[in-house]
Amino acid sequence: TYFGLEQRRDRAIKFRKAVEAAKIAEGVKLVDWELFQATKGTIRKGATFVESLIQLDEMPVNLVGYMVPINQFRSVDNFMLLPMPLDCYFCEEPPMRDIIMVKMKPGEVVDLAEEPVLIGGQLHLNEGENQQFFYTIDYATLGPALENEILTMKRISEEHREHMRANQIQDVLSEEDTSGE
Repeated sequence: TYFGLEQRRDRAIKFRKAVEAAKIAEGVKLVDWELFQATKGTIRKGATFVESLIQLDEMPVNLVGYMVPINQFRSVDNFMLLPMPLDCYFCEEPPMRDIIMVKMKPGEVVDLAEEPVLIGGQLHLNEGENQQFFYTIDYATLGPALENEILTMKRISEEHREHMRANQIQDVLSEEDTSGE
Protein backbone atom coordinates (compact mmCIF):
# COMPACT_ATOMS: atom_id res chain seq x y z
CA THR A 1 0.00 0.00 0.00
CA TYR A 2 2.79 2.42 0.92
CA PHE A 3 4.58 1.98 -2.41
CA GLY A 4 1.31 2.33 -4.31
CA LEU A 5 0.67 5.61 -2.48
CA GLU A 6 4.12 6.92 -3.40
CA GLN A 7 3.57 5.99 -7.06
CA ARG A 8 0.20 7.79 -7.10
CA ARG A 9 1.79 10.89 -5.59
CA ASP A 10 4.62 10.81 -8.13
CA ARG A 11 2.09 10.53 -10.98
CA ALA A 12 0.04 13.38 -9.51
CA ILE A 13 3.09 15.64 -9.28
CA LYS A 14 4.10 14.78 -12.85
CA PHE A 15 0.54 15.55 -13.99
CA ARG A 16 0.60 18.93 -12.20
CA LYS A 17 4.00 19.77 -13.71
CA ALA A 18 2.71 18.87 -17.19
CA VAL A 19 -0.25 21.22 -16.69
CA GLU A 20 2.13 23.92 -15.46
CA ALA A 21 4.33 23.46 -18.54
CA ALA A 22 1.29 23.74 -20.82
CA LYS A 23 0.14 26.94 -19.09
CA ILE A 24 3.64 28.43 -19.29
CA ALA A 25 3.73 27.57 -23.01
CA GLU A 26 0.46 29.51 -23.35
CA GLY A 27 2.14 32.54 -21.78
CA VAL A 28 0.71 32.26 -18.26
CA LYS A 29 3.18 33.37 -15.60
CA LEU A 30 3.00 30.91 -12.69
CA VAL A 31 4.32 31.02 -9.15
CA ASP A 32 6.37 27.90 -8.39
CA TRP A 33 5.33 25.77 -5.40
CA GLU A 34 8.97 25.70 -4.27
CA LEU A 35 8.62 29.36 -3.33
CA PHE A 36 5.84 28.47 -0.87
CA GLN A 37 7.70 25.39 0.35
CA ALA A 38 10.63 27.58 1.44
CA THR A 39 8.40 29.03 4.19
CA LYS A 40 9.31 28.02 7.74
CA GLY A 41 7.15 28.11 10.86
CA THR A 42 4.22 26.65 12.74
CA ILE A 43 0.63 27.68 13.33
CA ARG A 44 1.46 28.62 16.93
CA LYS A 45 4.58 30.68 16.16
CA GLY A 46 3.62 31.96 12.72
CA ALA A 47 5.37 31.82 9.38
CA THR A 48 8.71 33.15 8.21
CA PHE A 49 8.48 33.90 4.50
CA VAL A 50 11.37 34.14 2.03
CA GLU A 51 11.95 37.59 0.55
CA SER A 52 10.89 36.57 -2.98
CA LEU A 53 7.50 35.46 -1.60
CA ILE A 54 7.11 38.63 0.48
CA GLN A 55 7.47 40.62 -2.76
CA LEU A 56 4.34 38.85 -4.10
CA ASP A 57 2.19 39.76 -1.07
CA GLU A 58 -1.04 41.50 -2.18
CA MET A 59 -0.09 40.92 -5.83
CA PRO A 60 -2.04 38.96 -8.47
CA VAL A 61 -0.64 35.43 -8.89
CA ASN A 62 -1.38 32.28 -10.90
CA LEU A 63 -0.82 28.84 -9.46
CA VAL A 64 -1.61 25.29 -10.56
CA GLY A 65 -2.61 22.84 -7.83
CA TYR A 66 -5.11 20.32 -6.55
CA MET A 67 -8.39 21.40 -4.96
CA VAL A 68 -9.14 20.02 -1.48
CA PRO A 69 -12.52 20.58 0.22
CA ILE A 70 -13.04 22.35 3.50
CA ASN A 71 -16.73 21.74 4.22
CA GLN A 72 -18.37 20.56 1.00
CA PHE A 73 -17.56 19.38 -2.52
CA ARG A 74 -20.10 21.13 -4.76
CA SER A 75 -20.80 24.82 -5.28
CA VAL A 76 -17.96 25.94 -3.03
CA ASP A 77 -16.69 29.47 -2.69
CA ASN A 78 -13.55 28.48 -0.76
CA PHE A 79 -11.23 25.48 -0.66
CA MET A 80 -7.62 24.54 -0.06
CA LEU A 81 -5.07 24.29 -2.88
CA LEU A 82 -2.17 21.84 -2.55
CA PRO A 83 0.73 20.81 -4.80
CA MET A 84 -0.46 17.18 -4.71
CA PRO A 85 -3.81 15.55 -3.93
CA LEU A 86 -4.58 13.88 -0.64
CA ASP A 87 -5.71 10.25 -0.65
CA CYS A 88 -7.60 10.79 2.59
CA TYR A 89 -8.68 14.32 3.43
CA PHE A 90 -9.03 13.53 7.12
CA CYS A 91 -6.11 11.20 7.86
CA GLU A 92 -3.25 12.85 5.98
CA GLU A 93 -1.86 16.13 7.20
CA PRO A 94 0.18 18.11 4.66
CA PRO A 95 2.74 20.61 5.96
CA MET A 96 1.37 24.12 6.49
CA ARG A 97 3.71 25.49 3.82
CA ASP A 98 1.88 23.35 1.22
CA ILE A 99 -1.65 24.62 1.95
CA ILE A 100 -3.15 27.71 0.35
CA MET A 101 -6.62 28.89 1.31
CA VAL A 102 -8.50 29.95 -1.83
CA LYS A 103 -11.47 32.31 -1.62
CA MET A 104 -13.37 32.74 -4.87
CA LYS A 105 -14.59 36.12 -6.11
CA PRO A 106 -17.84 37.15 -4.38
CA GLY A 107 -20.78 35.34 -5.94
CA GLU A 108 -18.59 32.83 -7.79
CA VAL A 109 -18.72 29.13 -6.90
CA VAL A 110 -17.06 26.04 -8.34
CA ASP A 111 -17.26 22.27 -8.04
CA LEU A 112 -14.07 20.62 -6.87
CA ALA A 113 -12.09 18.79 -9.55
CA GLU A 114 -9.69 15.84 -9.47
CA GLU A 115 -7.25 17.35 -11.98
CA PRO A 116 -4.79 20.10 -11.19
CA VAL A 117 -6.40 23.46 -11.92
CA LEU A 118 -5.16 26.95 -12.66
CA ILE A 119 -6.11 29.44 -9.96
CA GLY A 120 -5.59 33.15 -10.35
CA GLY A 121 -6.13 35.72 -7.63
CA GLN A 122 -4.57 38.08 -5.11
CA LEU A 123 -1.99 36.48 -2.81
CA HIS A 124 -2.12 37.42 0.85
CA LEU A 125 0.56 36.28 3.32
CA ASN A 126 -0.95 35.70 6.75
CA GLU A 127 1.63 36.90 9.23
CA GLY A 128 1.63 36.52 12.98
CA GLU A 129 0.86 33.83 15.49
CA ASN A 130 -2.06 31.39 15.39
CA GLN A 131 -2.93 31.84 11.71
CA GLN A 132 -5.07 29.03 10.33
CA PHE A 133 -3.32 29.30 6.93
CA PHE A 134 0.05 30.82 6.01
CA TYR A 135 -1.31 32.04 2.65
CA THR A 136 -4.63 33.01 1.10
CA ILE A 137 -5.56 33.68 -2.50
CA ASP A 138 -8.48 36.13 -2.49
CA TYR A 139 -10.79 37.12 -5.36
CA ALA A 140 -9.82 33.87 -7.06
CA THR A 141 -10.94 32.68 -10.45
CA LEU A 142 -10.84 29.15 -11.75
CA GLY A 143 -9.40 28.41 -15.15
CA PRO A 144 -9.55 24.97 -16.74
CA ALA A 145 -6.43 22.88 -16.17
CA LEU A 146 -6.29 21.83 -19.83
CA GLU A 147 -7.87 23.52 -22.83
CA ASN A 148 -11.18 22.04 -24.04
CA GLU A 149 -11.23 19.43 -21.29
CA ILE A 150 -14.05 19.00 -18.79
CA LEU A 151 -12.84 18.63 -15.23
CA THR A 152 -13.70 15.40 -13.44
CA MET A 153 -15.76 15.98 -10.31
CA LYS A 154 -14.37 14.47 -7.11
CA ARG A 155 -15.92 11.22 -5.96
CA ILE A 156 -15.79 10.84 -2.21
CA SER A 157 -16.28 7.48 -0.56
CA GLU A 158 -19.02 7.02 1.99
CA GLU A 159 -16.35 6.30 4.63
CA HIS A 160 -14.86 9.77 4.12
CA ARG A 161 -18.28 11.40 4.07
CA GLU A 162 -19.07 9.74 7.40
CA HIS A 163 -15.71 10.84 8.78
CA MET A 164 -16.48 14.41 7.68
CA ARG A 165 -19.94 14.31 9.32
CA ALA A 166 -18.40 13.04 12.57
CA ASN A 167 -15.84 15.86 12.51
CA GLN A 168 -18.57 18.46 11.90
CA ILE A 169 -20.60 17.08 14.81
CA GLN A 170 -17.50 17.20 17.02
CA ASP A 171 -16.88 20.83 15.96
CA VAL A 172 -20.47 21.78 16.87
CA LEU A 173 -20.16 20.09 20.26
CA SER A 174 -16.85 21.84 20.89
CA GLU A 175 -18.41 25.20 20.04
CA GLU A 176 -21.29 24.53 22.43
CA ASP A 177 -18.83 23.64 25.20
CA THR A 178 -16.86 26.87 24.74
CA SER A 179 -19.94 29.10 24.33
CA GLY A 180 -21.35 27.87 27.65
CA GLU A 181 -18.26 28.95 29.61
